[in-house]
Amino acid sequence: MRITRYLLLITLCSFIQEAGAATLTATSFDGPGCNLIEAVTATENDTAGTGPCAGSVTGVFGDDTILLTSSQPYVASTLHAAPDLSLPVIRDNLTVIGDGAIKTITRDVSAPNLRLFLLVSGARLTLKNIKFSNFKVRDDTFSQGAVVRGQGDLIVTLEDTVFEGNSADISGGAINLFGSASDQVAKLSVDRSAFVGNSALSSPVVPRVTLGAAIEIQNYFELVIRNSTFSANEADGCGAIAWNGNSNFVELVNNTFSGNTAKTLAGAICGTSRDGNGKVWIANNIIAGNISTGAARSDVYFSYSLLDDVVVVNNNLLGDATSNVINGYNSLFPIVDSVDGNILGYSDAATPLALDEIIQPLTEQQGMPFHPVPRTSPAVDTGTLGTYIPGDVFSVWHAGCRGTSKTLIPSFDLHPDQLNQPRPVGSACDIGAIEYRDESSCYVVKTSGEKVVAFCL
Repeated sequence: MRITRYLLLITLCSFIQEAGAATLTATSFDGPGCNLIEAVTATENDTAGTGPCAGSVTGVFGDDTILLTSSQPYVASTLHAAPDLSLPVIRDNLTVIGDGAIKTITRDVSAPNLRLFLLVSGARLTLKNIKFSNFKVRDDTFSQGAVVRGQGDLIVTLEDTVFEGNSADISGGAINLFGSASDQVAKLSVDRSAFVGNSALSSPVVPRVTLGAAIEIQNYFELVIRNSTFSANEADGCGAIAWNGNSNFVELVNNTFSGNTAKTLAGAICGTSRDGNGKVWIANNIIAGNISTGAARSDVYFSYSLLDDVVVVNNNLLGDATSNVINGYNSLFPIVDSVDGNILGYSDAATPLALDEIIQPLTEQQGMPFHPVPRTSPAVDTGTLGTYIPGDVFSVWHAGCRGTSKTLIPSFDLHPDQLNQPRPVGSACDIGAIEYRDESSCYVVKTSGEKVVAFCL
């Protein structure tokens, strides 16, 4: 019996070691010492060997984390592998975190086409507290997802991230994911993030209709986006995000879409279900000031079945004086003012609100871009905590600013806004990515190191 126990203990310890978690610190993209390329290589090989990252590793390799600690940008300037990779392929579980203030990973303006992350099936990638800018993939078969591209069984999680000025000439200027089959689902979760000035514009070399300047996700997938801003993104087909697939699940809650443009379908959002098993939940979003110059001329465009798919759109604020269409939405799912909590941007029955009466111009706080809301915006105190919508067997709770979706019983946790400020402030949660706070009730205190902290009552 004693021998059996020792064997069990040895086996358990071996398992714990195999399922370890190493942490590495990268101080540049490709400079001396443990840089980002070397760190990713070490995590993929599960060893740093005697290389430059050997002294940077704590823990045992497994589900690994890379910390970015430099206050200087991490600049990608050279090709790591053909056709356009600046880092090794991601095959395992990897988390990359900007330590402290938001860190920047950018492509050098004089560099060739470069993609940052390429994921293969089985990969799990988490990115936190990082800005990604100026990555570009153009004029080849793989011109999708300049920052993240992947196919198969994938999980990508983004928190407190910024994607700015990235471009592709097929689809998904910043991110492109493709779920290969019903058991190879691509899952993307975005929270407290911003997508600004990304593009998916057709190259004159190979003309195409492009979709999703910020994000495109296809085939079998789950897409959850919360408390995030999409601004000034541009594509031929859909200005900000696009999805197209089978048995898809989409949840867009407490986001702001403004200033996004498209030439054919919708300025902000496009979604298509192929098999009648799509489930879409869109709540508490500001969708205003987006432009589509094509025949559809709308902020939002869906192609879903009225009978089979489940599409719930409530407590959203749509439209303003600069939009082509206030209630841009396909005819099967019209949005009606004051129905299901939705608000169309009119100051009266016929006069659209000016955009600055709904949201204010894009600004930035501690590296995070966002659109503030004015005190008198219709978005203030008009959001929903959540609601029940039909599930496969039971009614299922889908969260607004409270709880976790796809549960039978709602939780009572309240999600913070894009700036990680608590909700609600006032009688109810606000619509959009940012919770309005009365600055007159805030007090600013200067701490050591010339840092400033605001306390709001």
